[in-house]
Amino acid sequence: MTQNHLWIETWADAVRALIEACGGPKRVGAELRPDLPADDAGEWLQKTLKPNRREVLSAQQLLTLMAIGRRHNCDLLMAFVADQAGYHAPKPIDMANETARVQQQAQDMFAEASKLLDRLSRLQALQPK
Repeated sequence: MTQNHLWIETWADAVRALIEACGGPKRVGAELRPDLPADDAGEWLQKTLKPNRREVLSAQQLLTLMAIGRRHNCDLLMAFVADQAGYHAPKPIDMANETARVQQQAQDMFAEASKLLDRLSRLQALQPK
């Protein structure tokens, strides 16, 4: 069992804690940099957390890190960002409920679009030729 960090003082601390919770630098690095071999991706990821390095995480990679954390039930980085920006702690959405809601919304939209297309077809048939 992994001990969660009690104090996260910097974004690098939050990223390190997320990396530990999600399987380590090699595993997480490989998800962020599939263009590199896993060992190299892990080394690259660790370099991004050192100050004054040329290697940095892009905004997209930080978002990907938060999504990786979400998949592993680790919201440390998201919570750190929210706290630093003055927001309440994040609350993950219930994926099953959200998927069902969006699926229903899409079905409703397709049904409405079908009705509109039928009406358009009827209107076009009434047009003089």
